[in-house]
Amino acid sequence: MNIRLNSFSPRKQLKATINVHYFEFLAIKREKSISIYHYQSSLKEKSHKSNQVRAKGLCLRTFKQM
Repeated sequence: MNIRLNSFSPRKQLKATINVHYFEFLAIKREKSISIYHYQSSLKEKSHKSNQVRAKGLCLRTFKQM
């Protein structure tokens, strides 16, 4: 899943992409009921700002389930 945010520098953009991949990997590895496909499709419908908030929420939920 590639996230392109025009306001990001290339380094920050890469870091954000790596973070999303890492948390997707954690969710799949833990075999929790997080629908990555639904998450990806809903990302496309939201604004950049709410994308970041939603991604942060996904990360927090993933940590709480560990």
